[in-house]
Amino acid sequence: MCARRATCLSQQATAELPKMFVEHKTVLKALVHPIPAAQEKGRSGSERWAERLVPYVHPEEVLYSAVMMTGNDLRKTPDVVAE
Repeated sequence: MCARRATCLSQQATAELPKMFVEHKTVLKALVHPIPAAQEKGRSGSERWAERLVPYVHPEEVLYSAVMMTGNDLRKTPDVVAE
């Protein structure tokens, strides 16, 4: 991938990040909220299902941050972006 494309993706990730955080917060609430109810009702399958999905929400946040940092570094090196 060329540096110019990477900086464009970085700018896009920066613009989308606030919306993504709101969406992830909503998803996490939806996943975590039913866990105690499932435990009370003895529905361990539902509980395990929700607990297994929670870790998949956070890696995207880490990747977006990495893309943003990479783009910032590339923009600080004009000769790389100009190629």
